Amino acid sequence: MACLLLSACSEQPTEKLRIAVAANAEGLARALAEEFSTTNNVEIDIISGSSGKLTSQISNGAPVDIFMAADLSYPQRLYNQGLTTAAPAPYAKGILVLLSRQDFLKSGLTLPGLKTLAIPNPDLAPYGRAAKELLEYQDLWDEVRPNLVYAENAVQAATYVVSGAAQAAITAKSTAIQAQRESEVYVLDINKVHYKPIVQGVVLIKGENRHPAASAFVDFLLSDAVKKLIKQQGYDLP
Repeated sequence: MACLLLSACSEQPTEKLRIAVAANAEGLARALAEEFSTTNNVEIDIISGSSGKLTSQISNGAPVDIFMAADLSYPQRLYNQGLTTAAPAPYAKGILVLLSRQDFLKSGLTLPGLKTLAIPNPDLAPYGRAAKELLEYQDLWDEVRPNLVYAENAVQAATYVVSGAAQAAITAKSTAIQAQRESEVYVLDINKVHYKPIVQGVVLIKGENRHPAASAFVDFLLSDAVKKLIKQQGYDLP
């Protein structure tokens, strides 16, 4: 039980445990938080956004206990600034997919043939960087660039497809799974050799006011007990 990870489980919840999480991992974070908060009697706030924006906010003093990023580089920046207790620990490996409103395999559509293709902003979101790497690897970047629609993060890229604002998106499998629950969309796996591994890392943020359960939550996230859930949420294990 997750409660065993705590040195002591209080009868009354203290102030909320605040977790900043990359948008692609919000579903995973909420699933973990539901189990952890119930077992340990801890209230948890989830703050979701692009890894770039969350890193900037934490650097500027945002009150956060834990940062679950979409890669290792953003939490490493915080570690290099002396803002975390340790270097980032990998908790999941992201998977890139093509999400579309039409079945690519049956329709004969191609990426250059799309009028609108959404990707997360490569300057803010690791999945956007991976999408750009994929397009460059296939020598398609210059060809599709005029038709790209930039989203703030992987979730917004998927939302553009669900809403009809884009024909397709290159985004995280975790967000594509959620999109399939909400709308009739198609998901096509992308060969992993076409982009660098998206290893996602977690860090504890330093601070005298850090929630006493923060370390136990990170231990829970990195434990064998949640590996099945991580895979169900659309990730590989790191």
